[in-house]
Amino acid sequence: MRKPYLTYIACVLILLCVSHPMHFYATEDSTCEACGAEEPGDEEVGPDEPLDEKVPEAPIPGSEQETAESEPAQEPSSTEVEAAPSTPVQDTETQSEEGASILDPVPEPPETEQDPVPVEGEDEEASTAESDDLETSEPTETTDSIQANGLLGVSLLSEISLSGAYSDRVELTLTGQGVLDLNLLKDRFVIFQIPSALMPYLDESSLAGSYEIPALIGVNRGTIATNQWVVDEAREQVYFRANQLLSVSVLNPKQYQFKLSFRLNRLPLGTPQAHTFYGHMTNELVRIDLLSDGRDAWTLETEGPIFQLNVPSAIDFGSVSIRPSGQQIYRDQAMTVTVSHLRALGYAWRLTATATPLTSSGGHTLTDTVFFKREDGTIVSLEQGVQVIAEGTMTEPATPLTYGPTEGIFLNVQSQLPQPTTYQTTINWTLVNAP
Repeated sequence: MRKPYLTYIACVLILLCVSHPMHFYATEDSTCEACGAEEPGDEEVGPDEPLDEKVPEAPIPGSEQETAESEPAQEPSSTEVEAAPSTPVQDTETQSEEGASILDPVPEPPETEQDPVPVEGEDEEASTAESDDLETSEPTETTDSIQANGLLGVSLLSEISLSGAYSDRVELTLTGQGVLDLNLLKDRFVIFQIPSALMPYLDESSLAGSYEIPALIGVNRGTIATNQWVVDEAREQVYFRANQLLSVSVLNPKQYQFKLSFRLNRLPLGTPQAHTFYGHMTNELVRIDLLSDGRDAWTLETEGPIFQLNVPSAIDFGSVSIRPSGQQIYRDQAMTVTVSHLRALGYAWRLTATATPLTSSGGHTLTDTVFFKREDGTIVSLEQGVQVIAEGTMTEPATPLTYGPTEGIFLNVQSQLPQPTTYQTTINWTLVNAP
């Protein structure tokens, strides 16, 4: 009710000013601009007499005063002009003149543009609609595909597969489809996880790679130099930081491919062998083998290198006369130990041996009596722990180690007195890949 009432007063004032322009003063005297005649109001009020001493008449039912009592006041908008309360009158014309006589000049409010007042609920609906658009802008299969690979929040590829081959080099090929916008990510890593057993034999100088990724037009192909690969021995990984390469690329359902190849200085000994590699592209350096579901893995199965050792099945010292003082006992014949290999050409080898004390069938023991004389003439006791017999490198053909009767294994009973019986010892030979 208040706004229509104020609007009505403003319209009446404007009509009066247009038809009979007047200047209004606090004394209620007015001067006509057209004729210059004074038009006194209904009642003269002295300048020193306060206006609020007038006795107001009874308010008209339904007037502004009654409305103000029944409805709470509202804050005026920036374009509203709040009028001072006027004295209620009996008719509309008198009310307008008296209202004008006690008001200061009211300027016409300037026209200003107001922002449309939003209807209750519209902001919430618009916000909800915008949120829905953001939530549904990314394909649903993106999250599903990442979850399937066990790398939620990390993986940048879906439908991952890793293949490989091995001859003189290990060649790994990682393929997958893009699932995220690379431009929104800080880092992009192409990671290959190397098996623990093979990591010590990785030849870092032989690292090489290539890539084949979608471009804005066509396919972008190139090579990855050796110095662009990083070897992380702690995580047992070889990775390539692809930030610059993919900075202008947006991952899409097209295929991405990365290749890594390298030489192994050698394979660990043993056959058969199975070594599993893993590959992925992520936005963090993580142990991808711990998060893999198997689709990003490839297993190298190989026979592996084998060291072969051929030693005499028995060494006979014959019959020996018992002497009261210590004596050295040698073999009657030469002995030969043969070192050979399968698929281990160039591998370093080391031959070691230990022996148990001479023991008779009745349980009598002669301690520290088994010795070995090396090719260089040094003598070691085989009962005093593991002793190095010979070292070398695997060659073709096999490497025979031949020792004459006074070389290799011999016995020294020293001051001990053997019994007239048969004594035996067991020699343990070991051929290892060393140094």
